[in-house]
Amino acid sequence: MKYEPSVEAVYEACTESSYDNHRLRGCREETVFGAVYQLGQEYDGICRNFEQVSNDRYRYIAGINADRPRIRARIFLSRYLSAVYRLIEAIRVCFSSAADEQFEGIKLQPPMRNAFSRWDDDGGREDWNRPCDKVMTRFTYLRGLRNAVVHGTNDGFNAEHDEETGVVLSVSPSELDDDPALRGRDRDGEPSYSFTDTYFRFEETREDAVYPVDNIMKYHEEIIFPFVQAFGDEL
Repeated sequence: MKYEPSVEAVYEACTESSYDNHRLRGCREETVFGAVYQLGQEYDGICRNFEQVSNDRYRYIAGINADRPRIRARIFLSRYLSAVYRLIEAIRVCFSSAADEQFEGIKLQPPMRNAFSRWDDDGGREDWNRPCDKVMTRFTYLRGLRNAVVHGTNDGFNAEHDEETGVVLSVSPSELDDDPALRGRDRDGEPSYSFTDTYFRFEETREDAVYPVDNIMKYHEEIIFPFVQAFGDEL
């Protein structure tokens, strides 16, 4: 599947530099391919250990005698999210090198400020293509979840366990909003936006946002993997 917009378009949007003669050629190949490999491994782990149940939710397959199934389910999710973050950082390094810009100036997410925050209980309120393209929208959501796993408490994560249906993972937007570790700050150091406002605002439905494994299964092969392939082809 071809990814649109092109790697060139993403490069020019993120670096504000022209993309001439495959400027990524030779940039950090081992770093990127290592990150791509790790992401593929973690996605395979989710595919092997989660299955779709009758209500279209994905569950962690846990038998009656499974040891700590909730923790194991979260581990698979956390590993995938960490692999996504590693890939995002590898892409930023490539863009920084090719554009001869400071790494900190390469942003693979839309602006993180309150003026762009439009999430409510039913779904996001911004089109995918408004401040970023569809793969950056996916990265925004997954990067945000990874931020919650690493920096936040477990209060915003739910793991419903049933011996018959396994473990279904979900997140609680309101709990994430109330977690002080996940609030952004403005230039004066005051809290200015909430987690769901910035990271969930492109999700079309509540289900897309609150069931992260469903989100991964829906969009990895449709959006993320084609872009990863296209990016690798430019190195």
